[in-house]
Amino acid sequence: MQNKGKSTIRTKAGTRALERLAMENVRRDFFSALGSLVVYSILFIRYLFAELFPIKNTIVLAIMVVYVVMDVCFAVISYKKVVSRDSSRSGELNRVFWISRYGLALIFSLYASSKTGATLLILMIMLSFALVPLFELKEIVVATALQVIMLVLHFAINMIDAERFVTGIIILTLCTVISRQAYYAALRREMDAGEISDVKNLADTDPMTGLLNRRGLERRIMQLWPMCIREKLSVAVMMIDIDNFKKYNDTFGHPEGDECIKMIAKCLKENIRRRTDYIARVGGEEFLIVLTDVTRQGAIDVATACKTSVEEARRPHSKDNFLPYVSISTGLSFASPVVPGKEFWELRNDADKQLYTAKENGKACVYIEGECFAKTEPLRFNRQYEKERLFHQI
Repeated sequence: MQNKGKSTIRTKAGTRALERLAMENVRRDFFSALGSLVVYSILFIRYLFAELFPIKNTIVLAIMVVYVVMDVCFAVISYKKVVSRDSSRSGELNRVFWISRYGLALIFSLYASSKTGATLLILMIMLSFALVPLFELKEIVVATALQVIMLVLHFAINMIDAERFVTGIIILTLCTVISRQAYYAALRREMDAGEISDVKNLADTDPMTGLLNRRGLERRIMQLWPMCIREKLSVAVMMIDIDNFKKYNDTFGHPEGDECIKMIAKCLKENIRRRTDYIARVGGEEFLIVLTDVTRQGAIDVATACKTSVEEARRPHSKDNFLPYVSISTGLSFASPVVPGKEFWELRNDADKQLYTAKENGKACVYIEGECFAKTEPLRFNRQYEKERLFHQI
C-alpha cells in the first residue's frame, strides 16, 4: 500500500511537472520573442535607412518584416498565456515558434554578407536551440535536422569551408546533448518540487474528507493571522459538530458514519469558496471554518447556509433522534477588526463555548454571543428530545 501511494504521488507529480514545463516554455517564448523583436527591429531600421546599403535586398527585407511580425504575434499570445496561466496547446505554440524561427534563420543565413556573418548566425541559432527552449525528443530531432540541413546547404554553396562545417557539426552535437540534459534536469526539478508539494499537502490534509487537518490549519493560520492584523480585517470562526453522531454510529455502523462525515464536508465546502477562507476537520465529527473580511451578519448567513445545506441533504438519522435526519450545531465567534495582541485561539475557544451553548439549547442551530439563529425545532413527542430537555433542566 505504501509503495502504491508513492507511485500515485510520483504519477501526479510527473503530470504536473509536464504542465509546469509547458508554462516555462511559454515564458521563455515570450522573452525570446521580445528580445528578438528588439534586435530585428533595430536591424530592419538600420538596413532600411542606412547609407551603407543603397541597394536593398528585397528577400532580406521581407525576412526581417516576417521576423518582426512573427515576434509581435508570439509575444502577445505567450504573454496572454503567462498572465492567465493557461497551459492549453502550449506545446504546439512552442513547436511552431521555434521551428518557424529555425526555418527563417536558415533562409536568412543564406543571404549573409560574408562567411564570418553566416558562421556567427549559425552559432547563434545553435546556442539559442541549446539554451532557451526545453525540447522533448521529437522536437530535438526536428530542430537538429533543420540545423544539419542549414550546415549542409552553407557548405554546398561555399558559404562555409570544410573546417567550419566539421566544427559546426561538433558544436551542434554538443548543443543537442546540452538541450537534452537541460530538458531532463528541468523535468527532474519540477517532479521533485511536485512530490514535495504533494507530500506537504498529504501531511496537511484529512484523507477522508480532503479538508485541512489540524496541522494544515495551523500552518494556514500562521500565514493568515499576521495579514489580518496588518490589514485590520474582520475574522469569524465557526466550530461545527454533528448532532448525536455517536448515536448515528451505533445505529448505522462506522462505515456509514464515515460516509456521513464525507457528506457533511461536501455540504460545508459548497458554502466556503473564497481562497481566504479555510475549512478543516479538527476532530472525529468536528469541523472548523475561518472566514476573513466578513461582517457579523455575513458570518451568520454563511453558518446558516452550511446548516441548511446539511439538513436539506436529508440523510436519515436514528429513529429516536430529535430530528429524522442528520443536522449540525454551530458556535460562532467574531472579531472586527483583529487587533494586535488578539490571538486566533481566543476566537476558537469562544466559538467552542458558543457551540457548547448551542448543544445545551436543543442543537441544530447557530449560536453567537448568546444569540440563537436558524434553530430547527425538534419533532414533538420525541422521547429522546424530552429526555435531553429534562436532563438540561435538572
